[in-house]
Amino acid sequence: MKKKYKDWIIGVAFCLPFLSLFILFVLQPLVLSIVYSFFDKRVGVEPHFNGLNNFIYALNFPGFTYVFQNLLLFVIVGVNIKMVIALFLASILNEEFKGRRIFRSLLIIPWAMPMVPSLVMWRWILDTDYGFINRLLLILGFPQILFLGEYRWAISMAVVYHIWRSLPFYSLMLLAGMQSIPYSLYEAAEIDGASWWSKFRNVTIPLIKPVYVIATLLSLIWTLGDFTTIWILTRGGPGDTTNVFSTFAFKFAFQIGNLGAGYATFVMLLPGLFILIVALLKVIKE
Repeated sequence: MKKKYKDWIIGVAFCLPFLSLFILFVLQPLVLSIVYSFFDKRVGVEPHFNGLNNFIYALNFPGFTYVFQNLLLFVIVGVNIKMVIALFLASILNEEFKGRRIFRSLLIIPWAMPMVPSLVMWRWILDTDYGFINRLLLILGFPQILFLGEYRWAISMAVVYHIWRSLPFYSLMLLAGMQSIPYSLYEAAEIDGASWWSKFRNVTIPLIKPVYVIATLLSLIWTLGDFTTIWILTRGGPGDTTNVFSTFAFKFAFQIGNLGAGYATFVMLLPGLFILIVALLKVIKE
């Protein structure tokens, strides 16, 4: 009994530094965000309880309706296209061909690049007056495209950047899962006369499914919290139409000064994040 108690004390001692940091930097801000979302909290003013007014203010703010539309575009279109392309890229990289190592090295460049410089580079490429693409269009005799000046183009470019940026990570993640599949299964399928597509559909996809689900859930979680892409690329424009939850929370808190509305915007995202995290932990456990 004494040994068991001693082991428990040692275990707690080892976990204490992590638990302290977790409580200080994760749990405390999370709890305070939920609490202050029900308070009228502004910079330099004593907070007071105002119920659901912050949520009503945020939902009725001009341009906020685009947030849900943009979230669906990022989650349904962006994540799904990215994961499908990543799956096929991983399957190609899993095959033996000349120059495979070079292709793998080139593939990782978008993900390895620092995010802010790469977004600034995209802003320059897409610029209406000085951008590379519009300059090329003018040379070829075509009209300029307002890539960052029209909603449909701006949100599309944000989704394309999101796919371009994170595609290498998920491709390599799925590739690692594919390389754990025993090669004998592919050999058996070849003996039975299976084509590449038949092997991919009947061998690769069923065995890669757990990794694919985990990668998709991770992608959804990180996509929901993405702030940098929209803020650097479009600044939420034109006219607050490309904002997402994180950028609107920043706008409310640090540009308008309404911290309560910023907290409320963040809290709106918590149920979806909670469901995704629970699903991810369930898949990992299985």
